[in-house]
Amino acid sequence: MLAVVLTGASSGIGLECAKMLLQKGYKVYALSRHATQIESLEHPHCVRLDCDLQDEEQIIKATDTILTQEKELFALINNAGYGMFGALEEQPIQEARALFETNLFSVGVLCSRLLPLLRASAGLQASIGLAPKIINVASSAGRSTTLFLGWYHASKYALEAYSDCLRAELLGLGVQVVLIEPGRLKPSGIQDLKTP
Repeated sequence: MLAVVLTGASSGIGLECAKMLLQKGYKVYALSRHATQIESLEHPHCVRLDCDLQDEEQIIKATDTILTQEKELFALINNAGYGMFGALEEQPIQEARALFETNLFSVGVLCSRLLPLLRASAGLQASIGLAPKIINVASSAGRSTTLFLGWYHASKYALEAYSDCLRAELLGLGVQVVLIEPGRLKPSGIQDLKTP
């Protein structure tokens, strides 16, 4: 059974992805601050891990659990993220730092911790025509700017650059880096998401 690590699994894109992956037969490590409280993810192949991505020690603890239980990993999906609204001059810098911890730096920690497992999986998965993947969910806000979302745009632009550099570094090592740039979603979530 192929294993996937997914952040931001408690709502929106992350929750829908987790449910779809479970339905398709994957084992899912679902990370969010309150993952163990998400009843819709109660499933024999779902490991719910409470993990605040602004706390590196919690990320290390969660990845230790994964590294102990898995010999290979099909994908790391870095989906967690949030935004801040307001004029840049009025935003407290500590709030901007917290935003970058979730939207960018947690991605770096997760990739560094799980890349050895992904690289080790490359040869095994190549034999069945697959390649392990790091999928970073950025935003169309990583390619444009609008008023009063400056720190959010900055974090998503940074995630785009990080993803491009990581893709180049992993070229030839059998691990693919995929960047997804969704636009605005309905406030109620993504209930119209269709699976192939």
